[in-house]
Amino acid sequence: MLEEYMLSINFTESQIKKIKNIYPARTYSPSTILYNIKNLYNYFKRNGFSNQEFTNLINTVPNIIFTSTENIKAKVQELMQLGFKKIEAFQIIKEYPHFLDSSYLNAKKHMDNLEDLGFSKSAIIHILSTHAILFRSDFSKLRKRYLYFLEFGYSLEDTINILTELPELFDCPITNIEKKINELKKMGFQNQDIIKITSNLPDILLNDISLINNSFKLLLDFGYDELDLIHLIQKIPVLLKENYLETLSNHLDTLLNLSFSKKDIIFMTCNNPYLFLYSTEILESKYQSFIDLNYTKEETIKILKEAPILFGYDLQNIIRKYKFYKRINIEKYLIDNPMYYTYNYDFIKSRFNYLNSKNKNNYEDLFITDLEFMKKYHITKKELLRRNN
Repeated sequence: MLEEYMLSINFTESQIKKIKNIYPARTYSPSTILYNIKNLYNYFKRNGFSNQEFTNLINTVPNIIFTSTENIKAKVQELMQLGFKKIEAFQIIKEYPHFLDSSYLNAKKHMDNLEDLGFSKSAIIHILSTHAILFRSDFSKLRKRYLYFLEFGYSLEDTINILTELPELFDCPITNIEKKINELKKMGFQNQDIIKITSNLPDILLNDISLINNSFKLLLDFGYDELDLIHLIQKIPVLLKENYLETLSNHLDTLLNLSFSKKDIIFMTCNNPYLFLYSTEILESKYQSFIDLNYTKEETIKILKEAPILFGYDLQNIIRKYKFYKRINIEKYLIDNPMYYTYNYDFIKSRFNYLNSKNKNNYEDLFITDLEFMKKYHITKKELLRRNN
């Protein structure tokens, strides 16, 4: 009966033999072992254990066969008193069955030590419920990993965020982490770049560094080169996040459908990588807004290619500037100088009013540098703005 039952819930014959050897029949009868295993199985099954997880539990800590469910409930209750939810408590037992043999004080000590390093209660709960094996780790080892990141140049906040998001790094040998960092340096990234990149994607410190090229294979196939990728990641390392990587194809297709060439798109996104963070609806609406301002399709492409930053500008602000430039008959002048759309409206208007008051019609001077304007007209930016108020 015992063997048949254990085989039915996924124990192997060798595992059954091992358990019988630990608890020979002269000490515990098969019926006693069967009764206890059934009780334990039903209890853990009700709390989310699969057959495989239950057999792993018994094989790891076979002594619990003769532990009452009340004692196990008490261990679960200890975890809940420390702040873990019931489902998290059982997750800890699944990953680290030896927790059932450990003491409440040992668990609390681990949590207190992490709190002393600056981890919040919620972060500690997340770390230990997702990587429960840390309950058996020597704290000096955990502290060594923590200090490594600080000494490299990570801020306290970044260090805590990285180790919270990827607590496996607490177990990773420092030599392995250094190897990944050196590989990033060979690719052309500086220390500050590496900090930004790994803060956004800590997995790089554990996985093959080719993850970067694999993630951006779409861009490489599109025509970007590796230096372009380094530039993009340096500017906005958040691009490495999966939710952004998944939308790259849509962004490229949207820009192609708006009649930008591949060469244009590479130029635009390298100059303003934030285009990959905007929704495709924003890209389409900004393009259409210039068409609605009576620019031709070719003029619109030229404007947005030369000044891709305009994709992120407030539409009403662009319209207000366009109306002003149209009123003074220079809206077409901006086709070859689209960055002038980024100039502050009140500042340009102040210059315009000043030039008008002096009967000066050289409107190109609206956009010269402050120093050039002061040398030519003997008035500072502050004085101009004060006159206009």
